[in-house]
Amino acid sequence: MANGDSPSDDGSGGASPSTGGDAPPPPMPHRHADPSVATALLGSGHSIPHLGRPRVSTIALMLIFAAALTCYLAFRPGG
Repeated sequence: MANGDSPSDDGSGGASPSTGGDAPPPPMPHRHADPSVATALLGSGHSIPHLGRPRVSTIALMLIFAAALTCYLAFRPGG
């Protein structure tokens, strides 16, 4: 077959680059913020509007936290 007829044939013959190790990743495009940091934490201005009632799971977690805090304050050791 001619070179390039097979979709898996990229001309490299399966060999790694001549450096012998893993090739470094290509350079990242210029960004204003580190891509590993969530942009929502940086205050990008895209806030989610809070519409409607909170979810049942949110209310349940708040009640569990309040109960645990109350029990700790009432029955804490040395208090």
